[in-house]
Amino acid sequence: MSQITSSTYPVTTTSADGDLFVIVRDGQLMKMNRAALDAYVSALLQTASTSTTADLIDAGSDANTADKFTGKRLFNTTTNKPVYAAGPAATSVWVDATGATAHTPS
Repeated sequence: MSQITSSTYPVTTTSADGDLFVIVRDGQLMKMNRAALDAYVSALLQTASTSTTADLIDAGSDANTADKFTGKRLFNTTTNKPVYAAGPAATSVWVDATGATAHTPS
């Protein structure tokens, strides 16, 4: 298995045999094929809290004022992608899975 250097979760890597491994936040290692991984990710996204781009960029919206904490995940229903709070402040940016800024509340 290749060395894992990412600090974001879930971490995905492939082995030399083509098996897919996913390390989830609690340290659990799961071995699954691509179809199983897709189903797992879909299930995670369905349980995520949701918001729209309009709410994510509005510093006064519930998305930015109610229980916002570093790492909080919301599923953006406008873009169909998850975003993560970079900090707890109402004006803290939301980043995508790569860590790039996706939305800046103002």
